[in-house]
Amino acid sequence: MHGKGCAGALPIRGGRAEPRGRRLDTDSCLAAARCIRKASASIVGFVAFGLCAYAAFELLSSNTHDRAMEAAMTAIFVAGPLGGIVGGILSARLAKRARAGTAA
Repeated sequence: MHGKGCAGALPIRGGRAEPRGRRLDTDSCLAAARCIRKASASIVGFVAFGLCAYAAFELLSSNTHDRAMEAAMTAIFVAGPLGGIVGGILSARLAKRARAGTAA
């Protein structure tokens, strides 16, 4: 990227698509990269929290009839979305800290 923009991108400006020969400005490329990083962190958070919740419910639940179903539903509908939110927030904060020059 380094000031050259995104090669091969097809941006839409003014209601029409620009030819592939033109390059996007660096800001839009960086914004797209940040968005991809946040989405990736959210997916990783969703999976990690979901797996941890599933394991915790399998180990700790006193339910004997449908323990696996309880663990799966809690992982998918409660812990997973919370993990996705946490992952997105952490990614945004780390990116902001890195842009400020105080990366941890």
